[in-house]
Amino acid sequence: MAMVSMSNDTKPLLRFPSGAYHTLSREGYGDVATEDHTVKLDIFYFLDGFGKDKAVREQRGVACRVGDRTGWLREAVLSMRVGEVRQIVLGVLFVEVHLLAIL
Repeated sequence: MAMVSMSNDTKPLLRFPSGAYHTLSREGYGDVATEDHTVKLDIFYFLDGFGKDKAVREQRGVACRVGDRTGWLREAVLSMRVGEVRQIVLGVLFVEVHLLAIL
């Protein structure tokens, strides 16, 4: 992972192997999910930065097995704790992932 500096009023972004940039918006607690876990997520998609506009798409209460996911979502969930909120930049798309529970 590589770190990218931004302006002084924003958090640094970490570049993951998929090419996605991640930043921690809210720290979680407890366990970290593994590939064998099923997790419950809320996922929000924005086109104009985080929280600047209403989300263009929302997926609430998504239950999925981590090992069945690929790319940026798998990377994010494998490094998150329950309750954590991660913001991910995918080119012009901004995604916010909330890890609600490990089932």
